Amino acid sequence: GGSDENPSGLQSCMAACCCLEIKQPRFVNEWMLSTKEPKAPSLFQRLCFCQCGPSVRKPSGIEAVPQLRGLAGVTVQAGDHSTAGTLQTLKWANWDPVKRQADL
Repeated sequence: GGSDENPSGLQSCMAACCCLEIKQPRFVNEWMLSTKEPKAPSLFQRLCFCQCGPSVRKPSGIEAVPQLRGLAGVTVQAGDHSTAGTLQTLKWANWDPVKRQADL
């Protein structure tokens, strides 16, 4: 299967039950890096994270550091861990320029 396959019926059902969206990877720049107004939290976010309102995205400022600018784009996590192969950006992280640390 390619990355542009449509989700299975089960995946669509589970996403709908949790008020989530399944997005196509080829549009990653639109949905991961967009500064559009945030949507209301999903049922999953409301129940599991107690997030009752939208979370405003504030740029971290990491893109101001020339050596780290690429981390404000979309990166693929590599390694031997549970999130290997997933997409990540530090554009919206909590960045401490003094300590040079980012928290997601």
